[in-house]
Amino acid sequence: MQELFKNGTTISYGKRKNLAPGIVEDYLILPDSTKGFTSDEKNNFEKICKSFSWTSTSNPGEILPPCYGFFPFGDGSSIIVARFIDDGRDNQGRADLLRVDAIKVPAQLFHELKSDLRLVFDSSIWKNIFAVENSMADSIVISADDCDKVFALVKKNITTPLLVGCSKNFKFKPISGKFNTFDINSKTIEEISVPIVSPPSNPRISLPPPKHNSTAVVKINWLILVSKFAVILGLVWYAYDLKFIQIEKINEKHRIEKDSLIETINDKEREIKNHDVKIAGKIEIIEKRDKRIDDLEKSKGKFPVDEIIKKLGTDPSNENARKVLSLYENDAIDSFNEIVKVKFSESQKQFLDKWLKEAKIPKSKVNKSLIK
Repeated sequence: MQELFKNGTTISYGKRKNLAPGIVEDYLILPDSTKGFTSDEKNNFEKICKSFSWTSTSNPGEILPPCYGFFPFGDGSSIIVARFIDDGRDNQGRADLLRVDAIKVPAQLFHELKSDLRLVFDSSIWKNIFAVENSMADSIVISADDCDKVFALVKKNITTPLLVGCSKNFKFKPISGKFNTFDINSKTIEEISVPIVSPPSNPRISLPPPKHNSTAVVKINWLILVSKFAVILGLVWYAYDLKFIQIEKINEKHRIEKDSLIETINDKEREIKNHDVKIAGKIEIIEKRDKRIDDLEKSKGKFPVDEIIKKLGTDPSNENARKVLSLYENDAIDSFNEIVKVKFSESQKQFLDKWLKEAKIPKSKVNKSLIK
C-alpha cells in the first residue's frame, strides 16, 4: 500500500496558504500536485471535490475529523481513494479550509489490497506523500471488521461512491445523485439518493469595497440602514403578535382539556361513592346473617338434639323418652329462653321503630337499653 501511494497517480485540491495578506484565492487543483492525471480526469476529480462541504458547528474554528472517499473513476477501471480534511484556517483567518488529497488506483490492484486497506485511514501516510503543511487532521481509527465492510461495499458497488467518516460532519451532493456512507461512530451503512445537481462552484469572496467620504453616500447609507431597521422591527412585531395569538389558542385548548378532565374525575368520584354505599349495605346484610348463624350454633350447643336421639336408640317409648329428656330439662329450658329472648328483642325493636316513626321522635332521644 505504501509503495502504491508513493509511486501511484496523485492529485490535490484546496487553497494555497502562502499568499500575501489581502489576496483572496478560490479553490483549485493545487499546482505541482498532479501526477499522471489527464485533463478529463482532473475535471472529474474537481467535480467530486466541489460536491463536498463541511457542516457548520456550534464551535466555530473547531477542527472536524477527516472523511475518506472511494469513487469509481473513468470507465470503471480505476478507483479514486481520497482523503477530505479540515485544514484549519486560510490566510484570511476563515475556518474549515477544505483540502482533498487523492490517489488513482487500478480496480484490479485495489481488489488485492484488502489486508492493507486500513493504512488508508492512517494520516501519517498521507502527510508523508502529499506534504500537507499545518494540517490539523488526524487519523480515523477503524477496526478490522469495519474495514472489511468498507472493502466489501466498494467491491460490490463499484459504480457507487462511498464516503467513510462521521456523516454529521459533511454534506455531499454528487452529480450521480446516489452514494453510500459508512458512519464510523454508529457503525451504520446508508444509501443516500439526492437530486441530481450540477456541482456548486466555490464562490470567490470579493474584497471589501473602497470607503467613500462623500456626504451624499453617507446619507444614503444612513437612510438604507434606518429603512432596514424599520423593516426588521416590523417583522419582529408581526412575529411577536402571531406568536401571542398562537399561545392564546394553545392556552384555550389546554383550558378546555383541563375542564373536561376535572368533570370526568368528578363523575368517577360520584360513581365510587355510590359503589361504596352499596358495598356498605351488603356488608351490613352479611353481618346480620352471620350473627343469626352464630346464634343458631349457640342454641344448638345448649340443646344437643342429635345426642338425645342417639340415646333414645331403638326404644323410643314414652317412658324411655321421659327418662332421656329429663336429663336435658335444664338445657331445653335455657335454649327456649334464649330463642324467646332473641325473638322478643327483634319484635320489641320493630315495635319501637314503628312507634318512634309515628311519634316523630328521634332515636337519639331514646335510651339505647330499651332496644337491646
